[in-house]
Amino acid sequence: MMNHSMFMPHGWCMTWNPMLIGLHVTTDALVALSYYSIPAALFVAEWKKQEAVPIRPLLILFGLFIAFCGAGHAIDIVSIWYPLYWLKGWWNLGTAATSVVTAFVLVPQVADFVRMPEATKRLRAEASALQEKQGLLRAVLDNVSEGIMLVGDHDEVLLANAAAERILGPGTRVDWLGHSDTAEEVVRRDGRIVEQFATRVPEYGRLYVLRDITERRASEETRLRLEQIVATMKQGFAILSMESRQIVATNLSFEKMHGYGPGELTGQPIEVLYAGTEEERSAVANAIEKAARRHNFWEGETRGRRKDGPDFIAFERVNLHNEEGRQFLSVTKLDITEQKRLEEEAANIQKRMLQTQKLESLGVLAGGVAHDFNNLLTGILGNASLAQEMLPVESPLQSPIRDVVRAGERAADLTRQLLAYSGKGRFIVEPINLSRLSEEISGLVLLSIPRTVQLRMVLPENLPAVEADAGQLQQLIMNLVINGAEAVGEAPGTVTLTTGTQTVTEADVRTIFAADNVKPGNFVFLEVQDTGSGMDEATRAQIFDPFFTTKLTGRGLGLAAALGIVRGHGGFLKVYSELGRGSTFRVLLPVLKGEEAASVRQLGSRALSGSGTILVVDDEELIRKMAKNTLEHYGYRVLSAENGAKAVDLFKAGDDKIDLVLLDMTMPVMSGEETLRRLKELRPGVAVLLSSGFNESEAVRRFAGRRLAGFVQKPYTAVTLAEKVRDAIGKG
Repeated sequence: MMNHSMFMPHGWCMTWNPMLIGLHVTTDALVALSYYSIPAALFVAEWKKQEAVPIRPLLILFGLFIAFCGAGHAIDIVSIWYPLYWLKGWWNLGTAATSVVTAFVLVPQVADFVRMPEATKRLRAEASALQEKQGLLRAVLDNVSEGIMLVGDHDEVLLANAAAERILGPGTRVDWLGHSDTAEEVVRRDGRIVEQFATRVPEYGRLYVLRDITERRASEETRLRLEQIVATMKQGFAILSMESRQIVATNLSFEKMHGYGPGELTGQPIEVLYAGTEEERSAVANAIEKAARRHNFWEGETRGRRKDGPDFIAFERVNLHNEEGRQFLSVTKLDITEQKRLEEEAANIQKRMLQTQKLESLGVLAGGVAHDFNNLLTGILGNASLAQEMLPVESPLQSPIRDVVRAGERAADLTRQLLAYSGKGRFIVEPINLSRLSEEISGLVLLSIPRTVQLRMVLPENLPAVEADAGQLQQLIMNLVINGAEAVGEAPGTVTLTTGTQTVTEADVRTIFAADNVKPGNFVFLEVQDTGSGMDEATRAQIFDPFFTTKLTGRGLGLAAALGIVRGHGGFLKVYSELGRGSTFRVLLPVLKGEEAASVRQLGSRALSGSGTILVVDDEELIRKMAKNTLEHYGYRVLSAENGAKAVDLFKAGDDKIDLVLLDMTMPVMSGEETLRRLKELRPGVAVLLSSGFNESEAVRRFAGRRLAGFVQKPYTAVTLAEKVRDAIGKG
């Protein structure tokens, strides 16, 4: 491990003992690092902060001396393995030279270091005294509301109190200020207005006194603007004195509202503003004043008085104000007479519209059930009528089957009524004798009312006919009689059903409820009178509302439906009722002009017989079976299909043999429209008889241009179906 100089490294002296070598290496390294940290800290301190006494050369020399010492220890570490004795000698020479120069520079400055604390203390005392004086001056100036600012000759700010900084904003822009010794306005760039006064201060510059007058100017402008707004506003405005109870000030609208000229209301008593007798006017004024005192505020409707005109309705808003111990009322008033009139008209229109909507709301219940109900009735009515046709006339089964047919026909009338309400039906009108119709359903009516209620009927025979739908009139009579019986309650009582004639004049029409289309003339009336408990005015106002009922189990549909039926027939309904004296409902329908229609023609089964092949297409199995049995009974050959797709397949297989297709309008898988189109593609001239629970006008609309052979509405009897098929084949 010896080099060419033949010097021996220190490791030999240490016998290369690892622990001894480690000790020397560690201690020399720590000393070297410590030496280097000292000059580094000194240089950082000198760089960050400049002291009053110039010590930078001394710091540099001292730092070099420490650095030399630290490097010497580093050389000692290397010398353990490499004998750098010449380098160590020259390095010690540099260390000695640096230490001599440092001592030469340090010794003359010792006296300055000794005097430094006293100089620093003196300077700090002077600075503290100056700061104290400035603080006292600033405290005094900060308590001044005006802004104070001293500006040097070169526009430098020498002094500015808090008010000046607040007025001029951050930076206290001197360039905004002028040099006039008189008061003048300065508009800052942020829009604030400053009033200034400047004076010359010898040896210092200019002293400015500043006032921010932005709010004052804004308040003045706001006051002028408010006065202009109040003077020109459409609402009436007035100031009332609570002490003198007089009108202090008014605007033009307030004066015009009460019919006075400019200034005529000033000094008048408050009571002059209100309509009525002197006591009534005083009571209104006192009530408003009392409410304003209690709540500092009042608003509501009053009846205003005009100087030379009719009274008016006003909406007033009153506020209480206290000013220098005196109380005033500010009144904002709006004439709402015309608004009230329009609201009343709108309420009447809304009432009429609501009445119409109430009647139409029954359609919500109709559309969903009528179609399916018609399908069921078709099977019942068709099969029952077919059985009636097939049985001998003398059969004892004829009577019960006849009752089934009649019940089915009445049920069919009800479904047509539901469809009419839902917008998918129509009235089937014919001449009706109300006395005869009432007598026909009397048995059904008796079954629908309690036994404790006696039904009396006064039905003259020679009653003029009315043009009406028999099913709907039956429903009307049932609703009114049942409603009267329920009004009687469990105690014994009487419901009287009366028919007759009455002449309605123009004056009568104006007093009729919900009679928009009624014209004067001769009417037939149907009156239902009960001995029940009667109704008060509030109940009478709601009895025709759909779903309104006074009964625990009622559904509230009877009277609403009754009114809808009456109006639909061009008639009207009048109600007379008092608590404890029962109720009377009188229905009036216009007399049919001309002779009463002839009786319904009777067709024998032989006239309806025929031949040919009929394809029956319907998704209801009950209807398919009924139609098949009926048509086979009348001599036809019948094929059936449960949907349109199956019908098309059957038609393809027997195209030349099928004479007529009885087609349901509404079906799954393939609709009636699509099925008809496919059949027409296979044979354009095929005869199609359309069947539906909807009315014929609806069917014609949906199948326009399809050249239908006929239409039969569900539910139908066997005779009706046979008649429609015979006519359709004849057309084909």
